[in-house]
Amino acid sequence: MPLLTLSFLQNFLQNFLQKPVFLIVSCAVLLGLSLDFAWVAWVAWSPFFYGLHRYSTAKTVAMAFVIVCSWHVVAFVWLLDIADWGYLVALVLVLSAIPTLTWIFAKLLLQKSYSLIGILWVLQEQVLEIVPFGGVPWMALSASQPLGLWQSAVVQTGGSSLLSAILIAYSAWLANALHDGVKATGVCLVCGGFALALANFHVVPSENEQQKPLKVAVVTGNVSLEDLANVQRYQSILDNYQARAAKVLSQESGDLLILPETAWAGVLEKGETLLQLLNFAKDHSLDLLLGSNSRRLKPPDWKWFNSAYLLRSDAMSFQRYDKRQLVPFGEYTPAFLKKLGMTQAIPIHEYHEGQTKAVLQTGSAKIGVLICFESLFTKLRPAFDNGQVDFFVVLSNLQWLSKAGAERFLLLTRLKAAETRQPWLVVVNGGVSASFLPSLWGIQERRIQAEQVLTIYPRQDLTLYGRYGLWLTLAILGACVIVELLARRHNFVQQAKI
Repeated sequence: MPLLTLSFLQNFLQNFLQKPVFLIVSCAVLLGLSLDFAWVAWVAWSPFFYGLHRYSTAKTVAMAFVIVCSWHVVAFVWLLDIADWGYLVALVLVLSAIPTLTWIFAKLLLQKSYSLIGILWVLQEQVLEIVPFGGVPWMALSASQPLGLWQSAVVQTGGSSLLSAILIAYSAWLANALHDGVKATGVCLVCGGFALALANFHVVPSENEQQKPLKVAVVTGNVSLEDLANVQRYQSILDNYQARAAKVLSQESGDLLILPETAWAGVLEKGETLLQLLNFAKDHSLDLLLGSNSRRLKPPDWKWFNSAYLLRSDAMSFQRYDKRQLVPFGEYTPAFLKKLGMTQAIPIHEYHEGQTKAVLQTGSAKIGVLICFESLFTKLRPAFDNGQVDFFVVLSNLQWLSKAGAERFLLLTRLKAAETRQPWLVVVNGGVSASFLPSLWGIQERRIQAEQVLTIYPRQDLTLYGRYGLWLTLAILGACVIVELLARRHNFVQQAKI
């Protein structure tokens, strides 16, 4: 009787574990967990690839759509703090369509080459960059935690796209091993464990004293959304920033002062406020970078822009960068959703996409300026003079974001810092500010206090990814495809001889 019971239980589990419902649930749960428990990402897609081996195209497409929808719901559930379910559903459906189509082709390629599946993933990530919120490399984010030796080497060579491709190819390989036998599964797990152990190895060198350092004063903010929307509070908010900046600069001088996005929530281009800030910069002999609104044309046809201003103390002049990648539903509503009656979730100006260059020149350095989540988009690279900047600054207002969302924003920015291997400063209102400084193969993250003076060593020596971008990534994956196909052909010939 016990033997019959055990046999029944074994058969039940074997049949249940292969059901599409179980594969969907397990894959969706693993993907959701991978956003907080990074190592899970390396096996998260394996249940789905296992299903690709067994089921028809129609079934796997349905599985893919449900899995990707579930994944995006977990990734963007924090939006419910500022929007209703309608926004979340629209966003999830749009973002889930392209990966679902990707997996149709993946089924055709699965028996031919794992590297081809990696290339397919890279291409769909590039397509997603034209979709609202689509430029976020979620898989690379999970794969990069912790950002150790080999992961840093990968992203410096081929960017976050190459890391995503390796992760997807590994998941497909693991699923095939599960399908074919226990021995191959063990090899996959040992390789994965070795990679995760190596990921924790960091090499941190001393600062290069031959480079001329730049003293950067940073003042973070904690201004509520209600105060940012209250015109009567604008001046007191700015006065508070200036008082705190003057305090920290009295202890240690600086070459550049940075304030967060919307440090001045009004329009800065002319008037007493601009003169006040220029005089502050002149009095302290430094340049001043801050976020503010700007507008063009004449009323009532105003065009609003979310901008960053660099005020030069030596010339009593300013440079401006207008944000190019706007936040959907926060700073604008996509045209096709406007027709459906949707409006912005955050009741502020309808901003327009900027066209200005994202490089601002101080007296001693070129700064690549990014505003909020546009730091995650690779398509902005041409705006940086092909990488000829000394360091990057991300200005952001994260008051509308949850604590978990703010932490993920920092992790994603750290991943971009690894791609360029240049200093990155994230200066925020309502969140955690941080600096990401390059080490030998990794990135040192340092949390910034409320007001602090940092020492930055500007650098322009580009990584391979900085020089060649996605082309090198595709070339590497293409070489892997050739090697893989040759190996398969060799095995086929050997088996034919036997």
